[in-house]
Amino acid sequence: MDQLSRMKGSAATKLSWRKPASYGRVRTPAHRGETLLDEFEKSGLSGAKFAALSGIKYQTFAKWVQQRRRKGQAGALSSAKDAAKRE
Repeated sequence: MDQLSRMKGSAATKLSWRKPASYGRVRTPAHRGETLLDEFEKSGLSGAKFAALSGIKYQTFAKWVQQRRRKGQAGALSSAKDAAKRE
C-alpha cells in the first residue's frame, strides 16, 4: 500500500497533486509550482517554513524561487531595452 492511500482526509487531498516517478522521485507539475510560488509570495512565511508546510524539499523550492526571480529580471531588462529603442 502506498503512502497516499494510507493517509486520511485532508492530508491525502493536499498531496493528491503529487505524482511519484517510477524510482521514488516526486514530480510536481509546472502549473502547481507556479501556484505554490504565488501562494508563497502572499503568505509572508519564510521559504523554509513554506516549503515544509507544502511538502516540498527546501532546495527544490529555493530553486523555483531563484528561477522565477531570474525570469522576472530578464523580462524587466528586455522591457527597458524595448522602451529605450522606442525613444
